[in-house]
Amino acid sequence: MGVQAFEPSGLTFQSFRGFFNDNNSSLATYGVWELGVGKENIWGIAKGKPYHGGNWVKGGVRVDLNYLHPVLTLYKPFVFQTYVGVGLQTGSRRYSTSSGEQSNFATGANLMVRVEYVAHGFDFGRAVWFFSIYADIKYHVDFTESFDYVSPVVGMRLRRGR
Repeated sequence: MGVQAFEPSGLTFQSFRGFFNDNNSSLATYGVWELGVGKENIWGIAKGKPYHGGNWVKGGVRVDLNYLHPVLTLYKPFVFQTYVGVGLQTGSRRYSTSSGEQSNFATGANLMVRVEYVAHGFDFGRAVWFFSIYADIKYHVDFTESFDYVSPVVGMRLRRGR
């Protein structure tokens, strides 16, 4: 489970298969399924971006499901991975027109590149937990509107290794 900022800002949940590095102190993945739930544009990165005859505003509730595939893994003495990913994002998108603020249901595709650093694990109960931080560059394009954006994404998470 983790938190992320920017598009969208909220919570993320991951499912993955992983492996421990050489000295079993950190964890790398073979691939990641990630579910995110959050609000979009709350930081105003794309302030005034045209959408549906108005301007995109903060507050739309978004859900995305992405698959990230590792393309580079360094795991001595810590884990550093780069990923490429694709996914779908759906939910409400808020925008402002001359008649006031409105909302529209919108679905689109995500393409992303991620870098992630996984720290050494720590024992907690019968499990080993790992803290990670990540940064993405994400491109999102809507399926029905002429609307797209490129946004940074940053986040952190805790992963349970065993």
